[in-house]
Amino acid sequence: MKLSRVKIENFRGLTSIEFETPSLASVIVGPNAVGKTSILESIRLCKALLMPSAGSEGQLVLQSMGAASANQNRINFSSLLGKENSELLVGLKFNLTNSDIQKVKGAADSLVRNRIKNMLGQSGQSDLVLTQYLATDVGKRNELTVRSEITQRIDTVESSKEIQIDLVVNKSSVKAKTQDQEIYLALDGMIQMGLGLMTYFPADRAFPSGEAAIQIGTADMAIQMNSHIAQPAAKYARLKHYIVSQYLGGEQRTKDLRADFDLIFKELLPGKKLVNIMLKDSGTVAVMIEEIRTGAIFDIDSMSSGEKGLILTFFLMKRATAPGGLILLDEPELHLNPAVCKKILPFLIEHILKANNSQILLCTHSPEILGSAFERSDCTLFHLRTGKDISKIVRKDKKEVFDALEKLGSTTSDVLFSKGGIFLEGKDDIELLDIACGSLLSGYKVAELGGRSEIEKEIKSLQKAESEGKLENRQIFIFDFDRRPTDLKSTTLVKVLQWDRYCIENYLLDFEIIKLTCDDLLKDVKSISSGEIRNILKEIALKQIIGIVSKKIYNEFEFKNLSFRDGLVDSCDSIEGAADILAAKIEEVGDKFKKYVLDDWKAEFLDKAKRYEVQHKSEWEEDWIKKCDGKALLENFHRKMKLPISNKEFKRKIMEAIVNNETENWKTIQGLISIAFS
Repeated sequence: MKLSRVKIENFRGLTSIEFETPSLASVIVGPNAVGKTSILESIRLCKALLMPSAGSEGQLVLQSMGAASANQNRINFSSLLGKENSELLVGLKFNLTNSDIQKVKGAADSLVRNRIKNMLGQSGQSDLVLTQYLATDVGKRNELTVRSEITQRIDTVESSKEIQIDLVVNKSSVKAKTQDQEIYLALDGMIQMGLGLMTYFPADRAFPSGEAAIQIGTADMAIQMNSHIAQPAAKYARLKHYIVSQYLGGEQRTKDLRADFDLIFKELLPGKKLVNIMLKDSGTVAVMIEEIRTGAIFDIDSMSSGEKGLILTFFLMKRATAPGGLILLDEPELHLNPAVCKKILPFLIEHILKANNSQILLCTHSPEILGSAFERSDCTLFHLRTGKDISKIVRKDKKEVFDALEKLGSTTSDVLFSKGGIFLEGKDDIELLDIACGSLLSGYKVAELGGRSEIEKEIKSLQKAESEGKLENRQIFIFDFDRRPTDLKSTTLVKVLQWDRYCIENYLLDFEIIKLTCDDLLKDVKSISSGEIRNILKEIALKQIIGIVSKKIYNEFEFKNLSFRDGLVDSCDSIEGAADILAAKIEEVGDKFKKYVLDDWKAEFLDKAKRYEVQHKSEWEEDWIKKCDGKALLENFHRKMKLPISNKEFKRKIMEAIVNNETENWKTIQGLISIAFS
């Protein structure tokens, strides 16, 4: 039996999603708090209420979800609903094998009796309770009617090879749309005691410290059954229990136990092995592990939470999941390093799912697990973006999107685990913008940009992908103005924003705020007025004109670069030909220089530069705050004032003060950034 489709409506934050699960492994990724765990919890709820393996399963699951109280006979279904006045629906479709069909046909009598017991309110009781009832005329007629219905349904299932189980919950009741859960329960009832046809491994991994009370027999079996769905977190308290019970199960079970440990250690935690189980002098049970390299032997309790979680999770998956069973696994990467995370999915598929013909639905934030899912043809990857948007991710379908964003510094996991990307110029811009607009940036991957010409190419690639429906998340590019206005335009998902000043530091040029910051840092030095601050900053800013003018006028002379460029001699068939091209290049540059007598060149340069300087300076006199290089300006000011903190920290303090005082410059930044999010 394999889960083939999941449909969820109005369960907590999940508004309406539907997806198919055709592979052995289905991996769900997405941002935090979007509802990945709720998918697993909704399936668990459906199983517990419609297909319980134990009488208390439904009540225990409702208690764990806050919908029921342990000491009051009241159920608050509203706590499960996203919208209180709408129905919750969990629909699960399962495909059945020929073997499953034969088992169901063989269980027809049991299905009839169970249906009648349900009708009489005697669910869960022995078949003996029906003996007297079925001897009556009413009982016989009901039995014939039910048998006809069951036989007809089995014939339909044999033809379609699928069952559909629909849980419907409103604020006052629970019901099932079909009666196919009876078939699931029949198959569940045929598996070996202690195994689970569906088992849930939640992210809450609380391992007991100190001595664990070891229990064996029927009481332990009941706890084992409840640990599949009703109380799944109990799995993490049962590592020693389960190992001890396997040791007591005979020679073959002990042999299998060691083989499983050897496999887990070899593939995931190399360098360790299971030694034995012993009773310490204190009377506590110890599971002894050996560090092969050093020969050190220690109790399994001494291992890290991540290691113990890994051993227990995969050990129980392998040993306690019924053949053909469904595994629900939430965040297996907890407490594990990336090197181990990378091995998790291959291990699961090769050594657990294929070996046991099982299926897994896995939710994760791990880039390593995501990477593994991308690479495997036997794994389906889903991206849950919102409570009403889940989509299958096929890398080849969105190759240009992933390639473009990877060139810009965003990994595939950044793309899928965040609301989108924000790209800025300048090494300090990210920190400054976070101070100014942290709430707007929340949930976005923020990265620093490289050279603009390459970035503009990738922006065009992303906008093309957006027009083809291949881009899902918003990508925001924020350029410095730096005297190079961009001609790129924003689209719905690819936003291009350019500061209306040279760079973000220009918005820090608030003289009163800088004065207060300097006063705070230079307590033992005579205070300096905001007017003096302005004059010092303007003087430093106007000196930048020298570099701007010199570069422009010098470049007008068009002295060519003598450096060797790629492709310069690609057309040559010989070294001699290359030498001719290079000699001609040197001669061309030399001829250019020969036209000038140095004094004449200098005079011409000064004449052009002085005229351009006068024009440029007049433009800067009133607008230098916007036109100057704010990064260089504050760095030079910081050096001149001999401030006792780094320039980076100085800028942070200015931005914090601008935000705290809600200055006009802060409002301008907020306004510009808000446009990118509109």
